[in-house]
Amino acid sequence: MLKSKSLAPIIIVIVIIIGFALFFGYQKYLVVATVNGQPISRLTVIKELENQGGKNVLETIITRELILQEAAKKNASANQNEINSELKKIEENVKSQGGTLEAALKQKANKIKITDKQVDKYVKDNPQQFPADSKEKPPKNEIKQQLYNQQLQQKIEKFVTDIKAKAKINYNIKY
Repeated sequence: MLKSKSLAPIIIVIVIIIGFALFFGYQKYLVVATVNGQPISRLTVIKELENQGGKNVLETIITRELILQEAAKKNASANQNEINSELKKIEENVKSQGGTLEAALKQKANKIKITDKQVDKYVKDNPQQFPADSKEKPPKNEIKQQLYNQQLQQKIEKFVTDIKAKAKINYNIKY
């Protein structure tokens, strides 16, 4: 039988071997790069990322969480199978009425109306984009799409602003 004194050096050697194995095995998680032998730690990278974009990333995460909470309040949740199943039902319903899903979606999206008057005003207000001496006509469909996207973005921003105003958000770190 071995004495406890003779076990101590063996245990120390085993601990050292395990320590080296762990260090080299997990080094990529601690040191992300070296420059001329100088290590750059993962913590340094994380701190720099927080300095550069922490506030934007945090606001994006908060917004996503608020939207998910708002959807949950309205019992609006679905997995991919439920979405596919519901889409199929809607498509079959629309087809039975002689239409297409694309047409039905366009009709829903048409709550935002862009008029020719708005397009003309945009062209008039942005003469640098459409020189008067140009033989090409302004691309009205593209302008309508651009104005539609702007209005849709404004509606989304208003929705997000409204739910943020109603939410209780506590910031533990200021970026």
